[in-house]
Parts: sequence; C-alpha cells; structure tokens
Amino acid sequence: MDFAADTLPAARGRGVATRATRAVTSWAFRMADARRIEIAHAVGNEASCRVAHRCGYLPEGTLRDSHRFGDGTYHDEHLHARLATDPDPTNPTGEPTVYGNPTTGQASDTSR
Repeated sequence: MDFAADTLPAARGRGVATRATRAVTSWAFRMADARRIEIAHAVGNEASCRVAHRCGYLPEGTLRDSHRFGDGTYHDEHLHARLATDPDPTNPTGEPTVYGNPTTGQASDTSR
C-alpha cells in the first residue's frame, strides 16, 4: 500500500501516513512475528519516499517496470525494507541522517 498516495488530500503533510506506517510496522513486528517488511513506491513519489525514510525503511533498489498504475502502463518503483532487528528511528522527526543510494546500495550523507 502506498500510504502517502492513499492519504486524503486534506490530511497530507500532517504526518498521518507516517504515524499509520509506524503503527502497522510496530504491530507487525511485535504481534504478527514479521521478520521483514517492504515498501515500494513509484519512482518520483517523494512523499512516499519520505514516509519510508521516517519510519526506518532503508532504500534497497529500483524495481524496473514492476507495477501497473492507473494509466495502464508499468512503472519503476523504489523498494525500501525494514527488518525486525533494525533499530527504531530515534530522530524526533523520524528522518534518518544517513540514507543508502537505492541504485548502488551505498550509504550517502543527506544531512548537507
């Protein structure tokens, strides 16, 4: 599910998608014994990318032509994942200070 895209326009920018993603993630790891959770979003969907980062999901790569959206054509998606053993985000904004490059998998500092 693309929480950021599925959030009603009036609720966007208020942290609703981030809170929902954190709640579902926490529940899945604690109650459903999930080991790994993935989030995929359309390349260029910056809002969904920010939600994934704020919730501690690390970028893992680009899935080429992976999902057919409403326009009927397949689009690339960015894949983020979080493991049950990954630490919870500790930054008050939920924004990690170091991200991995989804293409190369290498860490890159975005705090500049």
